[in-house]
Amino acid sequence: LVLASAAAPGGSASAPELRVRSEARPLHALIEIESTGPLSDLPLVEVAGSKTPGAARQIGPWSYRAVVDLPGPDVHPILARVTARGARGHPVRQDLALSGQRLRPGAESTLRYLEDQVRLQVPAGSTYRTLIPQARRLIPEASGGLRSAGLGCRLGPADAAFDKPVRLWLKVPEGLPAEGLGVYSDNGRGRWGFRGSDPEEGGRYLAATVRALGSFALMIDETPPAVSGIRPSAGSTVASPRFSARVHDEGSGIGREQDVVLELDGVRLVSEYDPDARRVTAEPDSSLAAGSHSLVITVRDRAANETRREVTFTSR
Repeated sequence: LVLASAAAPGGSASAPELRVRSEARPLHALIEIESTGPLSDLPLVEVAGSKTPGAARQIGPWSYRAVVDLPGPDVHPILARVTARGARGHPVRQDLALSGQRLRPGAESTLRYLEDQVRLQVPAGSTYRTLIPQARRLIPEASGGLRSAGLGCRLGPADAAFDKPVRLWLKVPEGLPAEGLGVYSDNGRGRWGFRGSDPEEGGRYLAATVRALGSFALMIDETPPAVSGIRPSAGSTVASPRFSARVHDEGSGIGREQDVVLELDGVRLVSEYDPDARRVTAEPDSSLAAGSHSLVITVRDRAANETRREVTFTSR
């Protein structure tokens, strides 16, 4: 959750602004505060239902951090307020709302975030400790043949992992076609990895199975797989051919070995696909008759994009 403030009532337009971001922890929230100018004192964070405000500590010239305890299990949303004064004494404040939804070890839960655009379906026994996850929006950046469909979120705490598969639902923006659309997670190295594209509620949501919280987004893969280095090459003459090609997909990836198909003269070959080497190989079932032959390679990625390559060669 990221919010920017204006001057508090009674303040001045010259007062600095506060930018507030919350990150989840198991039973408390980490509040990070950025000011656009110097402050005369440390910001205070007040949480509704808590009698004592939390004092932030300074971590940079205009940066502050506070840890606040979250109230009891029946409070949702949890309302908080950050207050401070500018260098000239002008008051500034920022209000924010945190999720109070709890995950308990023995309870099945469905949590909803960001106006029900994000859902977590968590089976009982998925976590060994009580958690109060938080969600904030993010703007996913295109990478590796993918482009953003608009919806992205960061779910925390980042170190929360589950003992059972958890279902993550992301709402499909109205009017957006489902072709090539999927749920992806950020691997932390600037790359998005495909997690699933199961339609829910008549296609209003796409769902995927996850085992940990993190950054997720709806991404669109419209780029077909790449096929190159086909052997035998087109127009070549060979005595005892062994078939191979380089196969790679930058977007959703190739999920199954059966999505890489080699056909010789219309008959499917038994092939072996090595995803690490990005290579597919096969051998003919019997000696080839002398003359012209056709080799067709068809590759399909998880987003149903397909590439088909055909070469003709001669066996002697």
